[in-house]
Amino acid sequence: MPILRLSPDNTSYWISSGERLEVPSTDASAPTLANEVETTTGISIEEQAIHLSLLGVSKFSIESTGIITVAGTLNYETLVIADDHIPNQKYVDDAITAGAPHTHLEADITDLQAYASIAHTHLEADITDLQAYAPVAHTHLEADITDFAHTHVEADITDLQAYALAADVVKLTGDQTIAGTKTFSAPVVLSSFTVATLPTGIAGSMIFVTDDVGGATPAYYDGAAWRRVSDRAVVTT
Repeated sequence: MPILRLSPDNTSYWISSGERLEVPSTDASAPTLANEVETTTGISIEEQAIHLSLLGVSKFSIESTGIITVAGTLNYETLVIADDHIPNQKYVDDAITAGAPHTHLEADITDLQAYASIAHTHLEADITDLQAYAPVAHTHLEADITDFAHTHVEADITDLQAYALAADVVKLTGDQTIAGTKTFSAPVVLSSFTVATLPTGIAGSMIFVTDDVGGATPAYYDGAAWRRVSDRAVVTT
């Protein structure tokens, strides 16, 4: 078998039958094939591994078991920032953890299931009112929405329900026609005026005049003048 053998310094390098260059095993600190200027940078070949060494440190190795290792670089996973970079297991684990769903206790899920299955009961009138209200377009300022959250005690809600269901309510201001018999549990107080400040009347209106010629008296408006209730005489001073 033809052999080309080189033996510098008693170290053998040879090519057998023109097929391969056979060299001794060396570790990463002394690459088998090294740079001529920096001899600790190159390729080192062991019996069970191949290393790419930089300054005597294995940066990349392939072992006979198939394990590929990038060594000598702290926090290597943070350097995987482009499509052609090779991620490692830690990089993948960190990525999965970062995007992992939230973990809930069984009790949380049970409560959620119970809440989701609650059937709310509404009166038909409620649904009708809601349907009528739904198409109404409302415009609110952002400040209105911010101030929207209010906390009410149960008594407030009860009062609101009673008020909302009332067919008619007496307004505090503005004109209003009130039908039906109304019984007052306390004396009715008429608005007081002097003769000089008698208001513009509406037929049927009643007031209390404090300085009529005959003394203070209730008066009514007949459509043309304010008259005393007692004798129908026009109110004068």
